[in-house]
Amino acid sequence: MEGLATDLWWIEPNYSGIVSAVGPHMAIPDLIKIQRMIRRRIAIVPYGAVLRNALVRYTRALDMVNWEKFIC
Repeated sequence: MEGLATDLWWIEPNYSGIVSAVGPHMAIPDLIKIQRMIRRRIAIVPYGAVLRNALVRYTRALDMVNWEKFIC
């Protein structure tokens, strides 16, 4: 078995701990209701596909620690 490539430890200086996607103030049925409302509104605008793509990219970027490094 080979040794480590380096003796350095990698750490994330911006790590802020585990973040819950659903806070105690929001119940799952409320989130589902909001999601359905947003989907209906996006579906009726002429540029809905573009808007949906923008929202997906934005939320994926928010999952990244460094938002400036997200490239899609």
